[in-house]
Formats: sequence, structure tokens, C-alpha cells
Amino acid sequence: MVKVLVDTGSAVTIIPARLLRGIKKTNLGPIRLRMADGRTTVRRSADLYVSFRVNGRREKIPARVVLGSSRDAAILGVPVLETAGYGVDPVSKKLVKVGHLVA
Repeated sequence: MVKVLVDTGSAVTIIPARLLRGIKKTNLGPIRLRMADGRTTVRRSADLYVSFRVNGRREKIPARVVLGSSRDAAILGVPVLETAGYGVDPVSKKLVKVGHLVA
């Protein structure tokens, strides 16, 4: 199990590549990222299943993730949260099941 930072400002999920050794994934090409401090960098990406637990409930969803460097934090971005039907309660700052909005 890996602890991740939930980042409601991140359009991508980043998982350090060393944590994904031996995990079945479809490697994709490199993508250019703009970091919060304005720097740009290039990282590899992959499609895989992301599994996480919130309040005892296990979620497993397909996701495109960035394979982070050893210095990158593990970040759970907005697309994964929304696909799983979660949002962040701004008062409690906790993940809550919000379902899926169909407009």
C-alpha cells in the first residue's frame, strides 16, 4: 500500500515508477508536464488499474498515470477521483462519495 496526496488541482495521477515494477501496465509515450512551480518536465505514462481505499471501501478503476521519478510525490489527480465518483468535502477536507453527474 502506498499513501498518496489527493491533489484537486492536478489533471494527472503520478505514481513513482519504482512502485510500479512488476505491475501489469500498458506503457505509453512520454508526456510533458508543467509543475506547480512553473517548471516543465517530461515523464513516461502508462495505462493501468489504480486501486485505492477510502473509509474502508476499495475502488479499482482504469487510469492513465504518469510514471514519476524517485523524487516525485505519489499524487491522486482529479480524473481518477471523478471516475470513481469521489469529491473532496471543502469543510472536512476528506474524500466523499458524490456519485456521477450526468448533464
